[in-house]
Amino acid sequence: MPRVRPLVARTPASLAFPGRVIPEPHPDLYALDAGPDIWTFPCECGANGCRQRVSMTITEYSLLRESGDPVLAPGHDLTPGERIRRWSRSLAADARALQAQARHQVRRAARAGGLQRVK
Repeated sequence: MPRVRPLVARTPASLAFPGRVIPEPHPDLYALDAGPDIWTFPCECGANGCRQRVSMTITEYSLLRESGDPVLAPGHDLTPGERIRRWSRSLAADARALQAQARHQVRRAARAGGLQRVK
């Protein structure tokens, strides 16, 4: 029977999201004979009082994270508030990227002698 490990990370990410379970590497994960370890993750539906746990391999979890999809228990959907929070985080990240691109272009133009330096 596969092992199930709920882990709470002691990282800056765990401080930014208190109460969230964030996986941390476990030595057995890399053992050749460990087999398919199954970890548990909290449902991210955003519903008040939701304490459901979702069991999956770390590979499945990584694929969810890469695609931007939330970890949801069967039958759960994101609450409207959680949908808006995710959307706003996405917009904020896009805005930061655009600001960085604009600063870069201004610096390039200033080096080429076309513009006065703008802060």
